[in-house]
Amino acid sequence: MAFTYRSDLQIATPFSNYVSEQTTLRSRFITSGLVTTTPLITENIREGDAFEIRSWAPNLSGDTQVPQEGVMLTVNKLGTRKQKGVVHHRANVFGASELAKLAVGDSGDIMAEIGNKLGDYVANAQQVDLLATLQGLYGIPGTSVSGYAMSSMVIDGAGSGETDFSAGHVVRGDGLLGEDEDAYGILIIHPDLNAFLKIREMINYVRAGELPGVTASTIAAGSITASNAVNGDSSGQFETNDKLVPTFAGKRVIVSDNAPRTGSAGSYRYMSYLAKPGAIGLGFQAPVRTESDRDILTSGGEDIVKVQWDPCFHLLGSSYAGPTGDGVPTAATLAASASWTKVFDNKNIPMVGIVHTCPIAVL
Repeated sequence: MAFTYRSDLQIATPFSNYVSEQTTLRSRFITSGLVTTTPLITENIREGDAFEIRSWAPNLSGDTQVPQEGVMLTVNKLGTRKQKGVVHHRANVFGASELAKLAVGDSGDIMAEIGNKLGDYVANAQQVDLLATLQGLYGIPGTSVSGYAMSSMVIDGAGSGETDFSAGHVVRGDGLLGEDEDAYGILIIHPDLNAFLKIREMINYVRAGELPGVTASTIAAGSITASNAVNGDSSGQFETNDKLVPTFAGKRVIVSDNAPRTGSAGSYRYMSYLAKPGAIGLGFQAPVRTESDRDILTSGGEDIVKVQWDPCFHLLGSSYAGPTGDGVPTAATLAASASWTKVFDNKNIPMVGIVHTCPIAVL
């Protein structure tokens, strides 16, 4: 157990106040509209650590028949499908000693500072599991994705011959949906690609009010997300000073440091994602919760705070096939190709992976 001790502090004479450095932990994947609390998961997640989501097959099948006198028609059936979800049990503990608190004096309350950063830490830790899940489904850019559940939903996933990102990639991704090609509303990209597209002046900015489906209240609250920025008519509802929203090829652009990037400078391979709003279902078996305690017997006294959460991030149309039980799945288990299968037809899978290169690297 690693407490914050006097040896961890920057102690100066005379004492100078500590400055709270802004956290660099971000959770753009979770806040992009990609993840939505899903009633199906919420209803089933209390069945246990591994639970099932049942659904009817999307279409009726069977050739049409020609009726003939005295001949019985063949009866066809409606099929069913089953997705399996899995709960991610996660926790962590942070602490500080009383002597460390005395060492910094009034210049900083260590436990209060830990508490201030706890929310960002939990959100980012949840995103780690989400990204691991996407890796387990879509593979790693720069390597063949043929063994992954969603290999049929990856553009240029052969592990060689990738090209710089272009509108052509988006068109090919949309093409996987056939006549429903306009259903993908979100494009999640790495900052490198965002910089490249800006240099090429390929990022367009539209007023939030021009995105159909947004309400005036979301504008006022500054909470424009992809989940409320598609479908519907919002004409005449907004002022001329609407918030500007970046788009590329008609998709809302979300920039995330955690968008997959592999390799080294000069030879990076990237995975960008095209997605429908709410592509990732979310449910909590138990809410995020914290507990604090104090050990008065330890020399100097020590305070601790424990945070624990038990969510499930589930790409709709996939099914978990990995181990369950105490301690699993870990992030490594979620990232394994053997842990997932595809259940839905391609047209009903709400996300496409795009493997590509980018001529510049800013990070």
